Amino acid sequence: SNGNTFDVLSVLDGTVKEVSEDTTLGNTITIEHNNGITSIYQSVTNITVKEGDKINAGFVIATSGTSNISAELNNHLYFELIIDGVCVNPENYYDKLISEL
Repeated sequence: SNGNTFDVLSVLDGTVKEVSEDTTLGNTITIEHNNGITSIYQSVTNITVKEGDKINAGFVIATSGTSNISAELNNHLYFELIIDGVCVNPENYYDKLISEL
């Protein structure tokens, strides 16, 4: 990122499973979706959701932030996509419909 903050959006409809605030790793939001899919957003600030919230794809859940463990990255988002318990490369799924997963 160029150092500017940006909105962090939920990639799919889902339910917020966990919101944790950690000064070392950065704040983390975990969202559970249908079809055994979980998305994790780390190093975020200005969190707008709480545990148990049901949200739609594209909903702003936070703003990009920083973490002490990778402060040289400035503003960034650490994103994980987990399908049936396996961490996958999100780039393989960007243009897929939920029914294709």
